[in-house]
Amino acid sequence: MAVDAPGIIVIDFGTATNFDCVRDDAFLGGLICPGMLTSLSGLVSKTAKLPHVALEPGDGALSIGRSTAECINQGFVFGFADMVQGVTTRLIAHLGGEVRVLATGGFAEKLAPICPVLRDVRPNLLLEGLRRLWLGHGPRRGGAKKGLS
Repeated sequence: MAVDAPGIIVIDFGTATNFDCVRDDAFLGGLICPGMLTSLSGLVSKTAKLPHVALEPGDGALSIGRSTAECINQGFVFGFADMVQGVTTRLIAHLGGEVRVLATGGFAEKLAPICPVLRDVRPNLLLEGLRRLWLGHGPRRGGAKKGLS
C-alpha cells in the first residue's frame, strides 16, 4: 500500500477499539467497538469466579484452552483479532480504492502477528501526528506554519 493512499483506517486499541476512517484528508467517521481490557473486565466482574487473565497471543497459534484462564485468553486474543480483521476488511471494501491501515494503542503490537490486516503498527501515532503539525506537515489544506510557539 502506498504511503500516500487516499484512504486511511486508523485502528486504536485503547479503552475502546476505534476504527477511524479518512479519505483525502477528510475525517469520515468510524466505528467504536469494545476494548479488549474493557471487555475482559466486564466479563470477570459480571460472572462468578472467572479470573482476570493477562491477554497474550503466545506463539501465535490458536489452541484449545485446557483451563479457564487459557480458554479466556484464547477466546479474547483470537476473537478480537478476527473482529479487527473482519471489520477492517469490510471498511476497506466500503471506502474503495487504495486504503492504508494503521494500528496504534495497547494491543496493536500484540495482535499484529495474528491479524494480517495490521501490517503498519505505530505505537506513537499521536505523537507522530503532533510532530508533523508542529513542523508544518499537517493537512494539505491550512496546515500549521513552521516556527509557531
